[in-house]
Amino acid sequence: MIALFVVFTNPTHAQTNSIVPDETKSKALELAQKIEQQRLFVQAAATAEDVIRSSKPHGEKLVSLRRLVMDSVFRNGAPIEDLLPAYRSFAEQTGSHRDAAIAEIIRLQLLLQGEENDETIRKSNLNALQQYRSNPDWFVAQRAALMESTLPTYQGNFDIALRDTQNALRLIPSELSDDVIEAQYETYDQIAFIQLSLINIELGVETTEQILNKGIAQNRAIDGIGLINNLTYVFNSWQEFETAELLAGALFRLSQQVDGNKNDLAYYRYGQAQNNGGHYAEALETLNEGIALTDDPDLKPSLELARAISFAGLNQIDKAENSLHEYEKLLAQSKLSPNEHQAIKLKVQALIAIAKNDAPSTAKLLNDQLKSIVQLQLSRQSKGIQSLQANLENDKDRQAEREVALLREAELKQSELEAKQRSNVFLMALAGSLLLIAAAAIAFAIWSQKISKILEIAALDAEAGDRAKSQFLSVMSHELRTPLNGIIGIAGILSEKGETEELRNYNKLILKSGENLLQLLSGILDMAQMESGKLSIVTAPASIREIINGLYQAAKADVDDSKVQFTCFVADNVPDDLMLDSIRVKQGLSNLIANAVRFTEEGRIHIHATMSDPDRKGVRDLTMIVADTGQGITDEVKEKLFKPFVQADSSLTRSHDGAGIGLAVTRGLSRLMGGDVTMTSTAGRGSEFKMVVKTCAATDAAINPATNRPIFEVVPTESTKIDFSPAVSIEKLRADLAAREKAQLEQESLTPAVEEPINSEREAESDEFELTDEDEAEFETIAGDITDQSEQSTESPNLGNETLSVPKSTENPRAGFSRQQPRSDSPEIEPDQLTGLNILVVEDIEANLEILRSLLEPVGCSVSCAENGQVAIDIMNAQSFDAVIMDIRMPVMDGIEATKAIRSLPEPQCNTAIIALTADASAENNAECLAAGADVFLTKPVIVSELFSSIRFARRKQLRQKQQQALSA
Repeated sequence: MIALFVVFTNPTHAQTNSIVPDETKSKALELAQKIEQQRLFVQAAATAEDVIRSSKPHGEKLVSLRRLVMDSVFRNGAPIEDLLPAYRSFAEQTGSHRDAAIAEIIRLQLLLQGEENDETIRKSNLNALQQYRSNPDWFVAQRAALMESTLPTYQGNFDIALRDTQNALRLIPSELSDDVIEAQYETYDQIAFIQLSLINIELGVETTEQILNKGIAQNRAIDGIGLINNLTYVFNSWQEFETAELLAGALFRLSQQVDGNKNDLAYYRYGQAQNNGGHYAEALETLNEGIALTDDPDLKPSLELARAISFAGLNQIDKAENSLHEYEKLLAQSKLSPNEHQAIKLKVQALIAIAKNDAPSTAKLLNDQLKSIVQLQLSRQSKGIQSLQANLENDKDRQAEREVALLREAELKQSELEAKQRSNVFLMALAGSLLLIAAAAIAFAIWSQKISKILEIAALDAEAGDRAKSQFLSVMSHELRTPLNGIIGIAGILSEKGETEELRNYNKLILKSGENLLQLLSGILDMAQMESGKLSIVTAPASIREIINGLYQAAKADVDDSKVQFTCFVADNVPDDLMLDSIRVKQGLSNLIANAVRFTEEGRIHIHATMSDPDRKGVRDLTMIVADTGQGITDEVKEKLFKPFVQADSSLTRSHDGAGIGLAVTRGLSRLMGGDVTMTSTAGRGSEFKMVVKTCAATDAAINPATNRPIFEVVPTESTKIDFSPAVSIEKLRADLAAREKAQLEQESLTPAVEEPINSEREAESDEFELTDEDEAEFETIAGDITDQSEQSTESPNLGNETLSVPKSTENPRAGFSRQQPRSDSPEIEPDQLTGLNILVVEDIEANLEILRSLLEPVGCSVSCAENGQVAIDIMNAQSFDAVIMDIRMPVMDGIEATKAIRSLPEPQCNTAIIALTADASAENNAECLAAGADVFLTKPVIVSELFSSIRFARRKQLRQKQQQALSA
């Protein structure tokens, strides 16, 4: 009996010949030591209000709240009734569909683990939870599967829970990201708990190590006390009392370090381990402190029963029996099952019997204790087997359903076979016909082979043409940009360092014109490369905040702050570094901002950038919106606005310049970056352009092993090429052609007797005649007579003698306006012959206006300026001019209408010489200008010799018309 007492009261002998590997014991103790040394425990759970009030971005706040809620449910026991509503409310306020869904998943899980007895409600909640498993966001679907896998643990079905949790683990993507690490942490934490609950000591220790390492890597608030408590429990269950006591000691010491939050469970674990190790006096001291500390009615019976073991081990029989009696009372007041501590209770009674030297009672109690332990293990196994059996029955039901489906499929195939047999009879009847068809097919194959060769040759030609086109684009890009680089560079230097203010201003105009031309050239080349599929996107880490701020500051200089409110905003959830092609993003966004500034004279312009939640691959949508309250866009223009060379206002009186390729290029670039450009607009109220591109945070991007730099490959949208289809219908083109032919016929009937001056090498010497000095003298005499007879005497400056080359043929009205260089034998212009002329220049572009002024004023002309046709009419109503140089495309009133209006004025204004000057060199535009009343038609860029000779010609033409009018009178 004494030997039995020694063995029974010294459970450390149970570790002799242990089957638990020493590596597992050492690993568990190392984990406990690591937790204790690094103080890995939750001091005080942060409140939701603390997180929301912090200065973190919204995205980081949501992650912190989500982790707090998960810790509250599974680890530290913080009050979930405050955390969960705050988490859900903040998710809805910030528009995070992901976190709103996870908040609902946790709410459903809490309801299902509660005490709801209505089976209908439970099934409804379970069905709602299971629906989230098919959510397109993998993070939401995986969290739903994980939360559902915890439900069997509340019924003790740990085998089923382990299987479901492992299935949830498979839903996590293999690509590494913050979301993946968080999902792994939560899932491995559940697996570790289940493994330890199943008393699977080796896997439990291994999974606990994974949880600890992942928690440290994620900077999570690790519940080290809970982890050591679970390890202590499983080693106690394996009768590894020496290791369990060491773990419980670490647990107890760690719990003493928690400020103001003593862990009363640690007292029980430590006292229990000390009892199992035979250290009854130390155990009694520990348990007395725990009983005095705890207020938990479900923990008090356990502490009291452990104290009874300590009394019995110290041979204090009366105290042991009193403690056992107190345990019975506390058990009745708790929610614990009467059989909760049956094996431990039998152990106490056996120790008391041994102390009393009651051998029969001791033997009976030992047998009862062994029976209780065996029945407990068998009960656990039975529950697991029953759960597996239930799942097996479900599998059998599904197998039966599959067998029925297979039977139906077999019957269907049999029916199809019979139908095929019937059709075979018909096919045999057609066999003869097929022989004839086969012969025809052979002939067709021979013909097809020839066609294939032709098509192959055509394909090779097309490929060669494509290569030639690419080479042409490359050469043109270089050859056009090279001189532009010199022009822009030198103009930039002279605009800053010119000798005079006037010279610096001229060079600023050159610089601005060169930059506009370079922008147009770049747009056309980009558009051509996109059309041929040669433009590629190269991503690298970039700050969208810096890009938007740079564009905002640059554009703000062109905005009148007194009339337009210009603002920009970048959402907090936009990461600092994104994988972008910053050059192309800046190019596209710059086009949208420039349009908003150009078309908004008053009101507001706003730039807005937001970021969507990542998909399962970490890819996000970066949305950049440029909204304005400008003139808006009509429904007619909306349909073709994104086509190349289409402008919102294509009339001659449009107020804004531009070639109409910016939006087409912007949409093409956005589609190459996996997004698109869309537009909503109302005429008269403003427009909103939305540019979306695919991107990801630089921290989420894959790493190129060769360069050790982040990489992100953009998948273009389905349609990345620019639509080059006509912006107008064929019917409209035919109608316009008929109108132009009619205007040309009318112009031919109005062709003046004297043709315009020319500088063309296309006319032969024999096809020209000269106005001689005698003719000139006679002309000046007649003109003088007319002037004398006029009621209003006007002194005209001396135009001097000059040779004019005039083509005899009038079949080609544009023959006299070739842009070739003047012939070497053409007479030299004498600028001083223009001295004293009063000239009105009508031009809306400042650079062109300054060019004309700088050409005319040095030769003695007096130059007045008007920015559009209406201003020119107002000036001419109050003043007479010798000549008008008229631009055609201008706002308010274009040059055509202004020319007609001048010809309708009273004399002498109606007889003023008018020179049409435009960049549109088409024959139709020429005819329209001359039909409106222009005397000469010139094209830009202006050539000095043509300008001076045209002024003299127009003056002579008007004088000759006066002569004819005088003779006819």
